[in-house]
Amino acid sequence: MIADIARQEGFNVETIDGNVFFIICSFSPSGEEVLSKVNITRFADAMARALS
Repeated sequence: MIADIARQEGFNVETIDGNVFFIICSFSPSGEEVLSKVNITRFADAMARALS
């Protein structure tokens, strides 16, 4: 469900070994593209704790 919402909001989402990740593209100071993976479930759990 979280992955579906993320996709609807335009996030790049991938499933790797049964885990769902946001794929975030950024750039290093030297201009190189850097891809980061953020586990959606862990992110949602942390947000729930922070908001409670």
